Parts: sequence; structure tokens; C-alpha cells
Amino acid sequence: MLASLSAGIQATLSAIVILLLVASGALAMAETSLVRTSRIKARALADEKRRGSGSLVALVEHPERFLNPVLLLVLICQLVSATLIGVLADQWLGGWGILAATVFEVVIIFVFFEAVPKN
Repeated sequence: MLASLSAGIQATLSAIVILLLVASGALAMAETSLVRTSRIKARALADEKRRGSGSLVALVEHPERFLNPVLLLVLICQLVSATLIGVLADQWLGGWGILAATVFEVVIIFVFFEAVPKN
């Protein structure tokens, strides 16, 4: 078992986990939006002089420039949050907490921060 963490540190780690999961969901949504936006739609928005459409066209026409960095950021957010959740679960519930946290993480991260943002 890890050495006991103070309540302040546990609260800070909990806040960091929440921020990382929100960032992960936002990045997954951005990835899906850009991958699913067609070049034709992006160019039509540019023809209409919509704000940000020039950047959108560049991203849609060259997904290799953004896709790997976005996927890496999603992975980092999810791995760090999973690690911190494991640390917190150990503090709160011991060894069984780590098992429960692992199941919880798989469901929550997959459902709410991967599947839902991509649909």
C-alpha cells in the first residue's frame, strides 16, 4: 500500500483526473470532427467566408499534420488519469480499490471519453 496522502493532495489529484478526462473527451471529439468533415464541406465553408474555415480546410486536407499529435494527447490524458485513479483507489479502498478502479476506468474512459464523443 502506498504511503497515506493528505486530503489536500487527494483533492488535487481528483481535480487533475477530472481535468484530464474532460481534455481527453474534448480531444476525441475534435479528432472525430476533423476526420469526419469532408474536404468539400470544408471548402464550402471557406467559400462562404466562415470564420476559421481556412484553418479547417488546411486540417482536413492534411490530417497527418494533426492526427498523431491529437491521438498522443488523448493517450497521455487517459494514461495519466488512469494512473492517478489507481493511486487514489489504493488510498481509499486498498488492493480491492485498484481492481474496482480498473473496471470503472475501462467503462468510464471507453464509454464517456471515447465512444460518446465520437458519436
